[in-house]
Amino acid sequence: MSFITIIEQEIKEIINKLGYEIDDVVLSVSNRPDLGEYQLNDAMKLAKKHSVNPREIATKIAEKLSQDPRFTNVNIAGAGFINISISDDY
Repeated sequence: MSFITIIEQEIKEIINKLGYEIDDVVLSVSNRPDLGEYQLNDAMKLAKKHSVNPREIATKIAEKLSQDPRFTNVNIAGAGFINISISDDY
């Protein structure tokens, strides 16, 4: 199992614990490395499914990721894109 796949599974668990059931999480290499190493666009998909503002969902996800020492530089851009860097220790 690749490093990215492991991280995606861990983020999926975090999102599901927040009450937003999701089948697959897609973590992409960021096209804006100044904002983070990776980006997570799933808040947009969840917002449509749950009829909630994507930024609201992104904020909840980002708060949980920020509490996890494996993730650093967690921030939200635009309507709900989450930027994430991975801790060097992880």
